[in-house]
Amino acid sequence: MPVYGTLEQKKLLQKHSNIKVLAAVAFHVLYMVLVSVRSPSALILALLFALCGLVFWIAGAADYAGSKGYPRYYCALGIFTCLGLFVLIVLPNRFIVEDPKVDDAMSNYPR
Repeated sequence: MPVYGTLEQKKLLQKHSNIKVLAAVAFHVLYMVLVSVRSPSALILALLFALCGLVFWIAGAADYAGSKGYPRYYCALGIFTCLGLFVLIVLPNRFIVEDPKVDDAMSNYPR
């Protein structure tokens, strides 16, 4: 079943998806830096960053699935990290952009 929406809605979902995935990558980079420190307090903080990164990754996958016209529970594919993202990328696009409303049938310009 296709999902209908405006082009602005689709672009907003894609923008939110990109921001969340970028935040997830940043959290995972911080995780890797803290793991290399190898102190007990740094490991606890590293686990916290890893968990935050996973949450942002899954939220980004939910927005990406929404921008392609799929339900947000497809974000469960985000648990499989890169493999899940690959599956979301190859899914066909079901988001249909609605045509703008035209008041005058003789005019090509939306009002």
